[in-house]
Amino acid sequence: MNDKMWNCMQNFLQQIQTEVKTRDWKQQINASLVYARQSFEINQEQSIYTLATILILDLIFGWNVYLVGVLLVVYFSVSVFEYSVTINELDWLFYCAIYITFNVIEYSCLHYQFPFHVIYMINCICLPGFLFPDEIYDNIIIIQRSVREFVLNYNKQNQEFYNAKAGQSNIEDASTYDQYNNPIDGEYDLGRDGAFTDYRILIGQFYKSGDMKAPIDALEKKGFHVESVKTELEFIAKLRSEQYEIAWVISSSSIEQVAFIPTLIDFHAAGGAIFLFADNVPYVSHASGFLNKKFGISLIGNYPGNKTLVFNENGYLEPGYFGQHEIFTGIKNLFEGVTICHPIQSRITASQAMTTLATATDGQPCISVFEPPAGSSEGRLCLDCGFTKLFINWNSAGTARFVVNASCWLAKAMK
Repeated sequence: MNDKMWNCMQNFLQQIQTEVKTRDWKQQINASLVYARQSFEINQEQSIYTLATILILDLIFGWNVYLVGVLLVVYFSVSVFEYSVTINELDWLFYCAIYITFNVIEYSCLHYQFPFHVIYMINCICLPGFLFPDEIYDNIIIIQRSVREFVLNYNKQNQEFYNAKAGQSNIEDASTYDQYNNPIDGEYDLGRDGAFTDYRILIGQFYKSGDMKAPIDALEKKGFHVESVKTELEFIAKLRSEQYEIAWVISSSSIEQVAFIPTLIDFHAAGGAIFLFADNVPYVSHASGFLNKKFGISLIGNYPGNKTLVFNENGYLEPGYFGQHEIFTGIKNLFEGVTICHPIQSRITASQAMTTLATATDGQPCISVFEPPAGSSEGRLCLDCGFTKLFINWNSAGTARFVVNASCWLAKAMK
C-alpha cells in the first residue's frame, strides 16, 4: 500500500472517529425511536410487549426464522393489541406456526444431517398441532396478553396519575386565574396530562345533536383512548368486547334495545366505571333506566338553571353549592347546566345509595357519585344532570375541568 493511499485511509478514519465522538448518539437513537412509534402509531408500552412477544415466539419456534415468518409474527403481535382477534388473524398465526416449524425441520435436516426417520418423527409430532390448532392459538395469545398485562401493571405501579393539587378546590397560589376565578393550567387538574394512556373510554352519544370534539380532545390530552358511537347496537357490542374501562352514556328520550340496560349493569358489576349524563325530561332515559335498575333511582324535572355553583367544603346539600371531592379539583365556581333534571328514590333497593356532591340552585341534587364499598368488584359511577354543558357550555365556569376530572376519578388509577 503506497503512502498516498495510507494517508487517505488515516484521514477517513479520523473523520469517522471525530463524527462518533461528537455525535449525540443517545439523542439520535431516541429521536429515531420516537419517529418509528409515530409512524406506526404504536406507543412505548405496545412496542415493549410486541418485542417481548416476538422474542417469546422466536424462542418457542426456533431461531431460524426467515423474513416472511418474522413479518407474520409481527403482524399478529400488532393485530392483537386491541384484544379483537378475528378468525383471519388466527389463520395468519396458524400459517406462521406451520411456516416456522417446517423451516426449523428443514434447517435441522441440512445443518445437522438428521436421518430421515428423525424428520418423519418430528413431522408426526407436529401434525397433531396442525390438526388441532386451537391449543396453539390459545397458548400464544395467553403469552402475548400475559406479557402485555405485566408491562401495563409495571407501568401503573411506577406512574403518577394525579397532580400535586389533587382534591383541592380552593387553590390560592396559582399564577393566573380565569374569569370564573378558577386557576389556569393543567397542573390544577386532577389528572396529569398524558398519564392515562392505558385507559379506554367508550362514549355512547344517544343524544345526537351535540358536537363532542371538545370533550374528546380534552380526554385525549390526558392520554385516554376515546371512541364514540351513536347507536345502542354499536355501544352494546363494543362494551361486551371488554376493551374499555370507562363508559360514557349521554341519554336520549328512549331506549331502543332491550339488552342495553342489562349490558351496562354487567359492565359495571365487572368493574367498569360509568359516567351518566342526563338533561331535562325526556332526555333522561338511558341514565334513568340504569339508575332505576341498579339503585331504585329515577330522574325527573326540567329546571332552567343556567347559574353558577360555588365551592363550599361541606356544602354538598346546600342550594347553589358543591362540596370537597377529587372531581372538583381546581374548581371554585362551576356552571350547573341549562335545563336540569334531578334524581328521586323511586323504590327501595339493597344497593348502596349514591352520594350527592353538588346541589343545583333549585335545591335538588345535580351531581352525584357512587363509590363501591370495600371488597366490591363494581366500578365507580358519576351522574351529571345537565349534559348540554358538553355541547354549548364547554367553556363556562369549570365545565371542561370537571368533566375531565370526573373521568380521571372514574379510572380509579393507582396513586
